[in-house]
Order: sequence, then structure tokens, then C-alpha cells
Amino acid sequence: MKNWQTSLTGLITAVLLSAAPANADTLRVGMECTYAPFNYRTSDGKLEGYDVDVAKGISEIIGVDFEYVCQEWDGMIPALLANKFDLIIASMSITDKRKEQIDFSSPYRNSVGRSWARSARI
Repeated sequence: MKNWQTSLTGLITAVLLSAAPANADTLRVGMECTYAPFNYRTSDGKLEGYDVDVAKGISEIIGVDFEYVCQEWDGMIPALLANKFDLIIASMSITDKRKEQIDFSSPYRNSVGRSWARSARI
């Protein structure tokens, strides 16, 4: 599993480096900031979550600081296209419609919807 994660991190890093300005010291990252457990603010205002951890790891690998820009979900792609930020790290599903507008890295997580029920025993 570790080789798979290493390969994926390398691919994401390559995509980010190709999209980043050549002299960028800081990249602006779009996130919703209200989608726990993936990206959310703690009670003291600190940004936390799975997507934030992924972003921190990528930032360390490529040696560029990330500045987080909170954006409502419905405006995420329009804000990217308007250069409000440089990339999105927000657990966005890849769809054909979205691929017409923006480029995606390989997925960094897979999500499967599930329902749970507890059966009563007598």
C-alpha cells in the first residue's frame, strides 16, 4: 500500500508543479472549510481535516507554502477559473462535466456511500 501512496503523491506533486507559476513561493488553495472531517475550522479557528493533511504533505514535498482560501462549494470551480486561488484540495468528485472545465490529479481517496442499520434482537 505504501508504494501506491508514494506513487500517488508523486503524481499529485507533478500536477501541482506543472500548474504552479515558476517563481511561486506560496500557492493559494481553495477549500470549503466547513466540510468535516475533510476540511473545517476548529473552535479556535484552525483549519483541520483530511484534505488539510493532504495539502500539508504536498506543500512539504514541493517546498512551497500554501495559503488557504475558504470558498463556498457552489462557487469553487468558478473561483478557480477566476484565479481566486491556484488549486483546489477539497475531496471533489471527478465528473465529465467538471473535467470539461478543470484538470484533475489522480484521486487521493475513494469514497463509497453506505447506509447502516442496527437490527433489534429480542
